Amino acid sequence: MEELTKRMGVEYQWSNMTFDGLIPALQMNKIDIVIAGMSITPQRAKAVNFSVPYLSSEVVFVGSKNNPINSIDELVGKTFGVELGTTKEASAKKIKNSKVIPFNGNTPTLIALKFGKIDAMVVDKSVGDNYVSNNDDLMLIGTLSGEPKAIAVGKKYPELLGKVNVALSKMIKDGTISNLKEKYGGK
Repeated sequence: MEELTKRMGVEYQWSNMTFDGLIPALQMNKIDIVIAGMSITPQRAKAVNFSVPYLSSEVVFVGSKNNPINSIDELVGKTFGVELGTTKEASAKKIKNSKVIPFNGNTPTLIALKFGKIDAMVVDKSVGDNYVSNNDDLMLIGTLSGEPKAIAVGKKYPELLGKVNVALSKMIKDGTISNLKEKYGGK
């Protein structure tokens, strides 16, 4: 966001919100832009405009070594935790007979996993890799295909979306986005 707004010639201020509140905040003009690893979906595109995609992140299932699940095939009939408002719920529901429990963020989902309240959590690969590398009791179970991520802008601001797309496209073309992905572990 820092580089993007610098190239756009505007200042920014962060607003920390729960993921499920981001689109409503855009619609009520409480915020101007969402950059939060938001997946592009047809349903969301009805509510907001999306920039050019800047990232594609695989979806992973993270489990506990205390209750090991060794493959995607072993996920049938299991209970999954997901962050409320994310596309991870749809990913989890692809698993036959799954039960999905939404949480207000990844941290409460992680706590539920560690206490055995869920069998696995469903997150972006970069998040899952971070959790596994920092928690010896966790393991990656499997991966699903990637989801394109973009910046969301309110429908009332097509000119802002245009400026975002120009700056973001230049950042993709000149390698800035690739460098940031490498630095922060994105895909």
